Amino acid sequence: MWPHRTMIVPAAVVEAARAACAGLAGPGGSGMFQAACSPTGELPATHYISSGCIEDTFASLLPLTAVDADGVATTRAGDAVATAALAVQQGLPFTEAQIAGLYAAADVSEQDAEAALRRLGLVLVRYDEGEA
Repeated sequence: MWPHRTMIVPAAVVEAARAACAGLAGPGGSGMFQAACSPTGELPATHYISSGCIEDTFASLLPLTAVDADGVATTRAGDAVATAALAVQQGLPFTEAQIAGLYAAADVSEQDAEAALRRLGLVLVRYDEGEA
């Protein structure tokens, strides 16, 4: 099973999030969090987003914000203990505290990218030719 997840992380933790995804999920987790976002759609980016289907094994470890039909959001915590154990098994240099910090900073939902960005008051950064 491959559930859909939209994951948004602050720019301050994007490098750690990219490394964790690539290290834990292998090729499927590589290249995540490339789309920059900000409240204005202008640089500097305040957040980065990835959206798509991920393996259920990883989806079940992540925190998850569910939004009901009335727009009320509830969040379940991620499993930092199990994720850190997986990191140790794979020889990755992530501690439980680091994973917990990433999970606390991230917004993970089943929403499509546009809805999640709207909920957080973010828009994709618009680049002029030559910027990146």
